Amino acid sequence: MNRFWIAIAAVAVVCGIFAGCNQRKTPDSLTALQSAQKTEWKLPGPVISWTGLFVSSDRKFALMIGLEGEELRSSLWRLDLQTGQVENILPEGAALLRCSRDGRRIAFGGLWYEIHIKDLSTGKEAVFNKGTIGYPGHMEWAGDHLLVSEPTESPLKAYYPNGSSNETKVFGEILGSDIAGQRLLVRTYSQDSIVPCPEGKTAISVVSPTGNLLRVLAVSSGDFTAIISRKGEFALLYFFRDSDKSQVISIETGETFPLPVFEYPEAPFAIADTGEMIAMNSFKLVLWSKDGKRADLADNVVTGTFLNKEIFFIQFAGEDTYLKAIPFPR
Repeated sequence: MNRFWIAIAAVAVVCGIFAGCNQRKTPDSLTALQSAQKTEWKLPGPVISWTGLFVSSDRKFALMIGLEGEELRSSLWRLDLQTGQVENILPEGAALLRCSRDGRRIAFGGLWYEIHIKDLSTGKEAVFNKGTIGYPGHMEWAGDHLLVSEPTESPLKAYYPNGSSNETKVFGEILGSDIAGQRLLVRTYSQDSIVPCPEGKTAISVVSPTGNLLRVLAVSSGDFTAIISRKGEFALLYFFRDSDKSQVISIETGETFPLPVFEYPEAPFAIADTGEMIAMNSFKLVLWSKDGKRADLADNVVTGTFLNKEIFFIQFAGEDTYLKAIPFPR
């Protein structure tokens, strides 16, 4: 596989792991949850490593990212949660770059630096070549389009499965988005950016699609990042070296909730729209509430995500691997 796409895919997979989150209960999602019978599905093999999990808002299917073979080839498995049917939907030789949070859209790299953008629900697919899309720094699905950052602090560019594209009014590096693309998580680092940054510092903020500032999460010189919940209710601000500075922030009100001091290598990688977080510690899945209460959920887990009041996760059991769903602990 081209070294360019191996590097980009590796970054995208890590971001994908860090980005899974929750959706509020609505009448439709409640009906889907209450009528669902299955909470365990056996997964195919051999897959060396499962690195990402996305569940559709209607709880009808899940997308699971895998790495296979000595070359760690990308694979993307679509699982029908009602029938249990599973298939690899990533073309041979492609490098997965990004999945949308509802699992309905994907971006993957092809030959000669092509980027394919596909809507799985409609089948529409567009191909953008290197000269069109430039050298991507980071990318994130925001609603029905893919936002791409340039390596410099430039306007984000939006790409659509119908083949159209445009330059947005949002500057910086895209880190995440709510499922509708209305609250964008961006990193900026210049004095002239929407949040002026002194030399040596960076800012992480939440902005609207038109570039309006909604909430400043932090301005710091530390090694830190943030993730946003599925509907954009909460953001989790995490400092890798100074974890005592980490906190959950209500994007609407600005209210903050200090995080517990996580012991290495435990770190939260998903946040729900009610403020709960899931973290991993030596293959143990852990749920944290925003007031610091901890609940150990399952062992031998490699990744997980939220949907409504359920937690989905991939778990090893001997030589077999399963996708499981459990309700939030009471």
